[in-house]
Amino acid sequence: FFILSSSSSPSFKTKRDVNNFDQDFTREEPVLTPVEDGIIKQINQDEFKGFSYFGDETVA
Repeated sequence: FFILSSSSSPSFKTKRDVNNFDQDFTREEPVLTPVEDGIIKQINQDEFKGFSYFGDETVA
């Protein structure tokens, strides 16, 4: 394995700063992928037992 180091780091003005990404991506309209009814229930939920997470933006 090789450890790579960079002589420069991107700078961020805010947590939502996207200046380091191409505008082709940042101006693109978001499209949600539809999920078939019941598909989530088919996934083995044991993997997530005891897990909970709430992002900063979701807490009211």
